Amino acid sequence: MKKYFIAIITVLLFSQSIFAQRINPFAGETAAASLEQLTAIEKIKDEIKNSISSYQKKEKFKDATGYRYAYFKGSELQVVAAFYKDTSTEKHVDWYFQNGQLIYSVQLWTDIKTKDTLDYERYYLTNERLIAWFKFDKQVDRNTVVFKKLNYRMRDYVGELKDDNKK
Repeated sequence: MKKYFIAIITVLLFSQSIFAQRINPFAGETAAASLEQLTAIEKIKDEIKNSISSYQKKEKFKDATGYRYAYFKGSELQVVAAFYKDTSTEKHVDWYFQNGQLIYSVQLWTDIKTKDTLDYERYYLTNERLIAWFKFDKQVDRNTVVFKKLNYRMRDYVGELKDDNKK
């Protein structure tokens, strides 16, 4: 459980140096095409989320500090949901899969006392390659070093995530 959050913290450290742009279309694509891809991923994510009660839930970890559950449709991984709570922060992270590939992830970190959102990030992937990353509601420029590093590191992380959540 903790290695997932260490990976997330690593991502955050890289992302702190970036001033995100509101809109930055993908290289060689129109803004409309980019929006279409993100909308399609959102639709799939919403369908999975709305059907979660019909999936088989497998508890991977659970104690007083949090949990990690994997949800399967048959033998196919659909969602990994994690929650972790320390003395000051609640951390929610969900990973959504389609056809065995990670397509979307969201993380939300909240201050326990103030209920302020400390971090809110969304990741969109196609063929397990990062195509868009949003910090709060600002899109991170995909031409930055931090975006490229995250894309590269995410490939290894996705493999570990799937291995750790086999049925």
